[in-house]
Amino acid sequence: MLLAESDSHLFSPPSNSNRCLVFEELLLDADWALNAGNWMWLSASAFFHQFFRVYSPVAFGKKTDKFGDYINAEAHIQDECVCRVKCCTWDPAVQGLVLKGINKEKYLPVLRKMPPEYIYEPWKAPLSVQQKAGCVVGTDYPRRIVLHEDVYKKNIARMSQAYKDNKT
Repeated sequence: MLLAESDSHLFSPPSNSNRCLVFEELLLDADWALNAGNWMWLSASAFFHQFFRVYSPVAFGKKTDKFGDYINAEAHIQDECVCRVKCCTWDPAVQGLVLKGINKEKYLPVLRKMPPEYIYEPWKAPLSVQQKAGCVVGTDYPRRIVLHEDVYKKNIARMSQAYKDNKT
């Protein structure tokens, strides 16, 4: 989601390859080919030019992790967890892998007490809820960098115009 945020919402130029290298070094489950390919894909600068597909970090999080328990789903092969952090364990009761935990407890402890409906949009929580959760936006948690709903429209218009201007 940081990749989508950087390219689609902050309109950061795709030529900035340092971002790719930072992710390569810091990702828990880094894979060079996937990392480089995804930077090109989400920046609409390579083989897949559907620039109008902009992933919202809020909508994506709500869709894939409704309660904010897990920040990242890892790659798996059949019944074995193959990621570096061993995020899953085999559960005989369900005869399958159960995600056990790249979670807010470890990576975003400030959101630990935030009610699930505000996990992905803590700025929407009333001040009293933020105070009770110990997560006041602007003090304990950073303010929003952009209004996603606004920059989404602006950047789609920019990309659309760029593609029209350079159509061959």
